[in-house]
Amino acid sequence: MMSSMDKKAYSFKPFLPAVIFIIIIVGIYIFGQNALFKDSKDRDSGQRADVGFIAPDFVIKDVHGLEAPLSLIYSSRPVLLIFWSTWCPFCTQELPDLVQFNNIYKDDIQVILVISGESKQVVEKYVSDKNITFLASLDTSRAIWQLYNVEGTPHHFLINRAGEIIKNRPGLFSLPGLERLMVNIR
Repeated sequence: MMSSMDKKAYSFKPFLPAVIFIIIIVGIYIFGQNALFKDSKDRDSGQRADVGFIAPDFVIKDVHGLEAPLSLIYSSRPVLLIFWSTWCPFCTQELPDLVQFNNIYKDDIQVILVISGESKQVVEKYVSDKNITFLASLDTSRAIWQLYNVEGTPHHFLINRAGEIIKNRPGLFSLPGLERLMVNIR
């Protein structure tokens, strides 16, 4: 003979799949809302370093002593922000084309290298030895790399005058590839 407790448990059994289904749907909805809210928050705060987002701001600390917010620089002209290493073979391979690009377009775009995890002395010597005339910013703590979610070098971000990232591209660029970037900012 079934007790009243057994009858209640038994009578709930047919509804168990529906209850589980509803719990799953509610969970998906809540997770989706949180993900949507996070993306919206990132877009509004400009803290996502990707195409269509405002470039995260930081202070450029050039090896020659210049200190300026990135936002101040891109407000006057577009910026090609390149995450770089002095020991990187791809960076060394790209450098002659980058120097030539800068010589041709220096009035139209500001090239900035962000060199992380290396000493000021090493970077100063590298900049001097390679005759680099554009900005070379020190990022000794790798905080800027983390802000931009960079995993390797070289990594390029093209930023327009409104501060929007219009290109996010890891890897090596040749001079023709660099020149094609200029189409994006005119």
